[in-house]
Amino acid sequence: MPTLKEAGFDVAAVPQVRGVVAPPGIPRENVAYWEDAFRKLTQTDSWRKYLDDNQFENGYQNAAELAKVLRRVHGRSAHPPGSGIKTVR
Repeated sequence: MPTLKEAGFDVAAVPQVRGVVAPPGIPRENVAYWEDAFRKLTQTDSWRKYLDDNQFENGYQNAAELAKVLRRVHGRSAHPPGSGIKTVR
């Protein structure tokens, strides 16, 4: 069974993005609180061990940076025509 790329579909590499999201309109001070908490978490030995154990890259991003990435990834995530893949949201 060929991969989509081997079958001639132009498939873009899409990163696995993990993040924490909140409802629209969350107060800015709440965003700042959680950004600081997660930034501090990513500087701990246990976080580095978690990354190493799972072969993850350290890619902490604040809310604004993550929003940019999600917009970019979403724009590339359309399935190739004729692939038979359906997205359900």
